[in-house]
Amino acid sequence: MLRILGKKVAVGFVGFVFALSFSACDEDKMAHSEVLNTQWHLYILSQNGEFFELPNPNEAKILIKENEFNGNLGCNGVFGAYKMSGNKILFENVGVTKKLCDPKSMKVEDALLHFFGNGGAQIALKNDELVLEKDSLTAVFRKRK
Repeated sequence: MLRILGKKVAVGFVGFVFALSFSACDEDKMAHSEVLNTQWHLYILSQNGEFFELPNPNEAKILIKENEFNGNLGCNGVFGAYKMSGNKILFENVGVTKKLCDPKSMKVEDALLHFFGNGGAQIALKNDELVLEKDSLTAVFRKRK
């Protein structure tokens, strides 16, 4: 299910997440406008410190607009509404298309769907990276205009 990458990548990512956690107070002040109208492409997905293999880099993406979002989970399209407050995003009225794709893409998609479930997710913006965290799952997206 999950593929562990080299120790250097894992250590670097853990360091990134650690540094991000110390800047949480600043992230609470993140302006909603900083994430709007930007295409965010997934490039890191991990759960419990283990990294998913991303079979189609840049295929999983999200575009956040005023009060709504749409994107691709690596196989199927996703869309809906959201509310953002401080460092928390709550997705609502989420719809997903229902194609069946290759097993690796479906594993990535199943993990990403966790962010759209009950309780919302933590959201942080660091340079050109958008980070979503929920439970033991972390997704890092790169900014594309």
